Order: sequence, then structure tokens, then C-alpha cells
Amino acid sequence: MKYNIIVFIITFQTGLLGFSQSENVIIKEDLSLGTTSGIMVGGTWVKEGYQPGKGQNHILYELDEPIKEGYVEFEFKGMSQEEIPENGDHGFFAMYDGLGISEPIKYKNAFKQNHFRWNVHWRQNKNSLKSVVSCANASKDHTSEAVFKNSQRDWSEEPTGESFEWDKDQWYTMKIQWCNQSFTVFIDNEVKWQVTGPFDYAPNNQKIWLGSAPGYYHEGTGKYKYWSLLDSMVYKNFKLVSYDQPTKMDRGEVGAFKDKFVWTKTGQAFVPNFIMLDALSKDLSKITEDNLDDFIDEFIVDHGFTGIHFMVAGQWFHIGDKTVSKKDSIVDPETIDKVRLIVQKVYAAGGSVHFWVWGDHQRSQTSRSTVGGIMGKQERRLMDVIAKELGPLKGWTMSYGFDLFEWVKSEQLNEWHEYMWSKRGWNHLMGARSNTNEMMQISESMDYSSYEWHKPWYEELVSMIKDRPGKPSFSEDRYRIRHPSKYPIKDYDEEETRRGLWHHTMAGGVAAIWGNLDGDGVYENKEELKSFSIFWNENKRFRSDMRRDNQLTNGYCLRSSDQLFVYYKEDTDILNYTFDGEEKSVKAIDTQKPYKELAIGAREAGTYAFKAPYQSDWVLVVE
Repeated sequence: MKYNIIVFIITFQTGLLGFSQSENVIIKEDLSLGTTSGIMVGGTWVKEGYQPGKGQNHILYELDEPIKEGYVEFEFKGMSQEEIPENGDHGFFAMYDGLGISEPIKYKNAFKQNHFRWNVHWRQNKNSLKSVVSCANASKDHTSEAVFKNSQRDWSEEPTGESFEWDKDQWYTMKIQWCNQSFTVFIDNEVKWQVTGPFDYAPNNQKIWLGSAPGYYHEGTGKYKYWSLLDSMVYKNFKLVSYDQPTKMDRGEVGAFKDKFVWTKTGQAFVPNFIMLDALSKDLSKITEDNLDDFIDEFIVDHGFTGIHFMVAGQWFHIGDKTVSKKDSIVDPETIDKVRLIVQKVYAAGGSVHFWVWGDHQRSQTSRSTVGGIMGKQERRLMDVIAKELGPLKGWTMSYGFDLFEWVKSEQLNEWHEYMWSKRGWNHLMGARSNTNEMMQISESMDYSSYEWHKPWYEELVSMIKDRPGKPSFSEDRYRIRHPSKYPIKDYDEEETRRGLWHHTMAGGVAAIWGNLDGDGVYENKEELKSFSIFWNENKRFRSDMRRDNQLTNGYCLRSSDQLFVYYKEDTDILNYTFDGEEKSVKAIDTQKPYKELAIGAREAGTYAFKAPYQSDWVLVVE
């Protein structure tokens, strides 16, 4: 499983090793919730976390980008040296280069002779922590298969670390750090093993095992190497941190692949669900790094929205004022700086930005109010500045404005689109919202189809995709909660927001804009919204080849070939499902609660009925 990285940047001082670094949190998950963004290879979920049991069961994490310097940290309980078999090596963790190697990796020789092998274990006959680390010389060609031939390693060390006593009932924190060609293992912030080498840890295809390490059992000697040797071991609170600059975590641009939005570098499909910046966007001068960080933490991290939406309009010329007048012609550099800040911060947090260039002409918020009018001299000058100053930034898209049918013509939109795409290096999707509750588009030249549909549900959303299957769809009316409501026929409540998110995805992936205009904007059911995001985004379940196949269920179904099936049904305690292909794991999630997977177990291809313990809005995943 690959990761579209969520990065939090923190400056800290490490007293033990005496250096300063910025921390970029790549993965952070509480395994006691019974779910992981990695791939669970055997083992079980227990109340306290992940329990691998005896053997080579583990959670596998595959990284989008290798981490040259960083650390892994996790908590564990159940360690008892007395229960480890004689001469046994009990494995906690492994990390290696997976280039050219099939999973699950074998000990001989793919792991044993791996260019970037690192495993941490407890050696019974030494009663000590021990680790083996190998690194390759970066000056050599190591681009075919990450295995040294004939034991000719560039560098490898395996000193024995400290001896100490474990308490089986105590939680411990292990931190495994690689930095400045130094390799260190901490237990509860104390160094227990350390070695320094001549090379950096620089794999091509970095992979991590949690819960054991690739090893073997020797029948002749009865010796276990690197397996998990204790039934009682439990792991929770896994974290992966990079000291590298976040530019390494490059997802590329927001692009289009057939009817899906994708990240162009990773190819990961996703459904953009933007949260309205709302109060902060009314006067962009009020935005600071601190209040923007708080907004991102609340709505992208805690709620699970994939990005931020706002309108600029007259603020292009005078920050704090959305009104456009005939005299407006000089772009306000402070506005550009604020938009740049938003784009950069949101991209670093793993999201994207979508802004409306203009607003509504009845409120004098469009280029039509300038002397030159639509695509006149003033607007072209603005577009030049946008292309020059914002164009090089990744992770943003733009639409022309709203209520376009009242003030702009098709040929003018085509001219705008052509003007921007003629600029060297331009790579940002552009759209233009259509008429109210109509499938027609004002311009068919845009990069995605855009609709102003008031509270669309599954059937309308499916129609949007089917009407123009060659490009992604965006239902670009803002779905708002607001009391009192001037437009109750189209406004939402919390339950409709949650269900709307599921409908937009189960229909095949229609982008949307959401916002709670009451109070501080925090949704009362934000854990339910986050559950949706964990299911789809953190687990990378939305695929570029996903298609509807409702004949397989009594609800809605999305499938990716015969590899992944998702079934969804509301107000039910029975969900029928059929799938083909090889044996798969089946899990159920109550979408009305915080995210928790109910393991149904492995199933052969066939037709089944999930009988839920109670009625709710249920989703099943077969993978």
C-alpha cells in the first residue's frame, strides 16, 4: 500500500544526540483502533492493539519515497525474556529495500543480503537487545535488485546491545533512528544499541515490518531467527517520521485520469472533498501561519477533508475587499502571498486547494466590472501573475466563479482556458460551474465537468459521471450547514453531510465543497466524517479503475477489477455481497461511528449476506 503523505513540520532539539531537525510525520496511527494504513499479514486485532502471535506475522508498510534520515517509534507490551525459546532471536522490527523483490520477502538471501537491511531483535542466549544493519555504497549501481551477491556487502555491523530486564505487563516505547550515518535503538528514550557506519540509509523502495522480521527456523538446531516468539506481544501507536525536507514527499499535481481525479506523480486516485475556508477567506489579510495551521489541523487532519476551498474575487487587487471596480488593474502582492501560503501549507498536509477566481457579478465580484471586461487587459494581467507566481506551486485547481450563466459566455470561458494552457509549464485543472440543476455545461473545453446541483444524491451523481465519462466530475455548489437557512431546500445537516460524502464516492467519485457556517464550523459528527476519510483516503481504497457494479449487492457497490470490492447500504442490518477472484478478507464498518473494522474473516469467492448486529449505515470491504 502506498501513502499520499500527510506531513506535520515540528522543530525540536534532541538532547541525547545533540542536533536539531525538523520532523515530518509520515505515518501516525493508533493500532488499538483495530485498523492500519499498512498491510496486515497475519496476526489479530485485540483490544489493546495489534498482536502478531508466534511466527512471521506482521504489518507491512510500503513508502512512496525513501526516507534518508528519520525514525520509527512504537509502543509494545508482553515482552518476557524467560518465555523466549533457548537460542531464540525474538524479532520486533525490520526495514529493507524491496527493489526487485517479491513479497513476502524471504530471509535467504533477499533479506539476509539486502542492501539496506535493518532488523531489531532480542537475543535469548545473550539476554540483550541486538540489531543487524547493512548499507550500500551510493556510488555503486544498486538499481536492479537490492541484494548483495556472494556475501559481498559494502558495509554491515551487528554489535550486541545492552542487557536489561523486561516487565511483561509494562508498555515500552522503542524508537529506531537513522541519521548522519548513525543507527540507534532507544527503549523509553534511553540508548540501548548504537552503531555508526560509512554510508547513509538510502533504499530505493523502502519497506517496514512491524511485529517480527524475515527469518527462519532451523530444524536441526531448533533455532528460531527473528520470528515473533511470544504470543502475548501487542503493538500500538506506530509512528514514522522523516527528517528529510517535505519536498521529497512529492505527490505531483492534481490531474485527471478518465473520470477520476489523481495525483500525477503517484497515480493515486482520490475524491476531492474541500472544506470552505469561509470566515478566514473573507479578508485574506487576516490569515496567519498559526490560524491556518489550526484550521488545517481541525478540518484536514481531524475531520478528514482532502483540501480547502475559497473565493478571491476583488481581493486580487485589494486584499480584504471582494468588490471589483473599473479602476482595478494592479495585483495586490499581499493577496498572492496569502494564496501561496494556503497552497503550500495544505499541500504539505497532504491536501489540495481549489479556489474560485471570481465570484458573482450581481455583487460586483468579477472581471466584467473592470474597464477591459472579461479577458480584457486587466484580467489578462492578473492571469499572467497567477501563472508566474502560483503556477509553479503544486496541488491546486481553479474555477472561474459562480452563477456563471448570468454573466459569462461559452466562448469567453474557452478563451480563458486556452490563454492559461498556452503558458509554459501550466499544469492546473480549470473548471466552470454550469447552470442550476442541469447536466449541460457552459463550456465543454474545461478540464473537469462542473455542476451546480442542489443536494444531489446517488442517482444524480451517477448521471454526472455517465454524462461525461471522459473527464472527472465536480458538484461545485457549496454544501452548507447554516442556521437560520435562506435556502433550506439545498442546505445540509450533519447526517446528510456524512451520507453525502459516501454517495459522492460510491457513485464513482464526484468532487464536492462542504462547510459548516454555524459557530466555529466544527461538525458535531466529525468522528463520523473522519471515519469516511480513514476508510477511503488513509487506506488508499479509492482506485483509478473503480467502477460501479450494483448487481453484486442489495446496496451500492464499487469494485477494482477482482481485487477490491466495497459495498454500502443505509438503514440496514443485512448487506448482501458477491465477489469473484481469489480468497479475500472481509471487514465491516459502521459509518455512523468512529472508525473501527469488524473482522468477518477470510472468504472464498461467492455470494454472502452480512448480518449486522444492529441497523445502521454499513460499509463492507472485501480485499
